[in-house]
Amino acid sequence: MTLSKLLSLIAPTLSMALLTVGNGLFTTTTTLQLQSMQVSTWLIGIIASSYFAGLVLGSYFTKRLFTRVGYIRSFALFAAFIAVATIAQGTSNFILWIPCRFVVGYCIAGLFIVVESWFLKQSTEESKGMVFGSYLFTYYLALAGGQLLLLIHFSSPLLIFCLISALASLSIIPVCFTRFSEPGIESEALFSPGLLFQKAHVGIIGCFVAGLVLGVIFGLYPLYLDHIGQNKDNIAIILFLTIIAGALFQIPIGKISDHFDRRLVLSIMCLIAFFVCLLLLFFHQLFIGIAILSCFLGGLVYTIYPLSISHTTDRISPTEVISALSLLTLVYGLGCTIGPLVASTLMTSVGNNSFFMYLGVLMIALGLYAYIQTRQKKPVKDKDKTKFVASKAETPSVIGRADEDDLLKE
Repeated sequence: MTLSKLLSLIAPTLSMALLTVGNGLFTTTTTLQLQSMQVSTWLIGIIASSYFAGLVLGSYFTKRLFTRVGYIRSFALFAAFIAVATIAQGTSNFILWIPCRFVVGYCIAGLFIVVESWFLKQSTEESKGMVFGSYLFTYYLALAGGQLLLLIHFSSPLLIFCLISALASLSIIPVCFTRFSEPGIESEALFSPGLLFQKAHVGIIGCFVAGLVLGVIFGLYPLYLDHIGQNKDNIAIILFLTIIAGALFQIPIGKISDHFDRRLVLSIMCLIAFFVCLLLLFFHQLFIGIAILSCFLGGLVYTIYPLSISHTTDRISPTEVISALSLLTLVYGLGCTIGPLVASTLMTSVGNNSFFMYLGVLMIALGLYAYIQTRQKKPVKDKDKTKFVASKAETPSVIGRADEDDLLKE
């Protein structure tokens, strides 16, 4: 990879970091602010789901805009919409927040596709792993850093939304100073959902469960922490540790899954996560206890999606990867949209403890299912496996395609 190409990645990296810091703060602030407004838990779940609904649709439909106005203009347009939608949430009309969160989710998907396409275009085959690994590390660091901004005590909630809006606006500046060519249009092989399920049903179910879990972690974990009496500073630290652990666990778990049956690795991860959820039911009142256990929970559940993706790509042909990833993205997004609705309903009707009960049931169910499948179908041989690629579980759109080009050329 030439020095000029490496330097050209500085601009999208800075833009992505500014966006992610603001979006990380935005997601948590939205939940906590709704709680302070005494909005019902169920309605908070709906608002959280609207964000993920926008994220899913944005992952599919924003590419059409790129071909019409170009990537830089698309980036500026999406960032401007986010800035406006953020300010609109400064009002006390929380019903307005539903379309605002949808717009933000839709635009965030478009923005990250722009940045990830930029990285994909500038990476060589030899440097792709290093480039995307650095990108993901920066992404998770920025996402976790956004949680630490909660430690700042603003005199008015509107000031928080102004800060987030300013970060979205500032993210336009770095990309406007760099020119880049649009990625070429790939030809895609059609792949029916039924055929994909037949080939890799553990991968599909794993992606769906990952959505059910992570949609709740992103959208309702701050609410749960507030309900059990944790102050805002403690919430910021707990969420920071959860996200950082999710980033750090991907590399060692990915390496392990490259040498063992991924279904078995997924099963063990889920079963450990189940026991972590049980411990959290007993130690959630202690800050040290919930902080340490949240690290393990985040590290475990954040790896479900990339493990499921890698398992799926092991069992399909190279020409089917693009269509398969599109279907898996949709399945994951549906899980993210449904999860907050189900969990918020349980928290309203059963109580706060249902939060970890919900997560625990999903973990034990997926863990047992994956283990049963290891007994019924032979694992993929090591020589036939695709290399594990770490993925961020928010907009799984282009990063997952980093491995496609390698596959298509084999």
